[in-house]
Formats: sequence, structure tokens, C-alpha cells
Amino acid sequence: GYSPQGLPNRIRCDGDYSEMVLVPAGVSLQGVVVGDANAQPRFSVYQDAFYIDEHEVTLEQYRRWRSEMIAKKGKIPEPAVNDSQAANFPAMGVSYTDALNYSRTMNKQLPRETQWEKAARGEQGFPYPWGSGRPLWQVTRQPGQIDPVASFPGDRSPYGAYDMAGNAREWCDDWYSKNAYQAALALADAGVVRDWQGPRRAVEPSMRVVRGGQKSWEVWKRTGENMRTPPADVGFRCVLNLKSAPTDTEKTNTDSAF
Repeated sequence: GYSPQGLPNRIRCDGDYSEMVLVPAGVSLQGVVVGDANAQPRFSVYQDAFYIDEHEVTLEQYRRWRSEMIAKKGKIPEPAVNDSQAANFPAMGVSYTDALNYSRTMNKQLPRETQWEKAARGEQGFPYPWGSGRPLWQVTRQPGQIDPVASFPGDRSPYGAYDMAGNAREWCDDWYSKNAYQAALALADAGVVRDWQGPRRAVEPSMRVVRGGQKSWEVWKRTGENMRTPPADVGFRCVLNLKSAPTDTEKTNTDSAF
């Protein structure tokens, strides 16, 4: 189907064969009123439309890309820490730089923190991808448990993105700052922050934002990790950014693959 603006609700990336889901332009809630100090204050943020990978980049996708980089005799990415697992598991233990280079090879980007959170929570800022209340897993699922991507239909966001509460934690493009949201709110115009991209420079040396995979399943929680020494449970997914309002020509030329 298509959005009211004429954009496909789903597209396929020919670079890595990933399915991507549309997150439409608009205002959403970021952060919380009561919760961790680094996720306060809550604020409203406007973002242009974008597409986000339906699930985390898999080992199959990451291995294929790494093989292509080796064949090109360029800078060789490190293998995923969990490379011995099956192809449909998320690639984990990947550095921020390798994740960024992967996204650029596919003509995509790493998500900004606000993009990741909107894709996970929806415009209304639910605490979980499924809304409010306890998760309904069809089989036992423990915090920190890693499974093949999209194994849990209950962990599906309002826009159709899987595994944003569970599975691997994920890199975002932003520099990490525990006070980032206070700085964002100071930029609000008529109560809304527009297209906020996080701190302009490193606040805590080498620390980038990591989202998802929390013990409580809550997707508003945020942490920072060293971009050069990635923890073994950190993976990533990509986004494709769009202009604010597609022209009639762009609507006509929008295809379901790129």
C-alpha cells in the first residue's frame, strides 16, 4: 500500500535485499516524564519521513558485504563477534565505524536517535513497540536473549519494525550525552524541536548512542557505548532518509526498490 503522501509503505533495498518500512513525517514524543534522568525531559520532535530496516542487519547480509569489501581490496571490516551463528541471526559485536560504512555502501544511513525511537514507539510515544502493558511472547523470551530476526511477532512496532525491544542492542548515529534531551528542548520552537540530530561533537570521548535490548523491554531507554570497542551484543539497522514533501515527479518515480 501507499501512504497519503504517495509513498510506498514498504520498499526493498537491492543493495542488501533488506525490507524497509515507512515512518511518515510528523511530530512524535521523545523521552519520558518519569524514568531515567538521561531520557528526560520528554519533548516533541518533528522529523521528515524515512524508511527503516524491518529488522536488524543479519549475519548473512553482513558476511556478504564483508566479502565484497575484501574483494575490492579496501579497508576490511572486522567479522561479527557472533559469526559462527546461523545466517538469520543479527550481526553483533560490530563497531560503529563498520556499521556506518555498511550503511553508506547500501546508500543508507545509521538512524538518528530520534528516528530510532519514533520507529519503535510510534507518534504517541508508547513505552513498548506493542503499546502499553506486558509483552505477549508466544514462547519464553528472556531479556538479553538473541534469536533469529523477527522471531517474535509481538515485538513489532506501529510501523512494522521488528526486534526493537529485544534481540541485539543497536547503534545510532548520535554522539552520546546524558544531558542531550535538555539541550534538545532548548531548541524548541512553539514547543516542537525540528529534525534534531543530537550533539554536534563528542561530549563523552568516543561514545555513541545505543538503543534497544533493555532488560525491561522499554524502548525509550538510552545508553552510550564506545564506538571503537563495541560490546558483543550490539548490532545495527539502517534508515533511508527522505525529503520533507515529495513532489509530484518524485511520487511518480518512487519505486518499491532502490
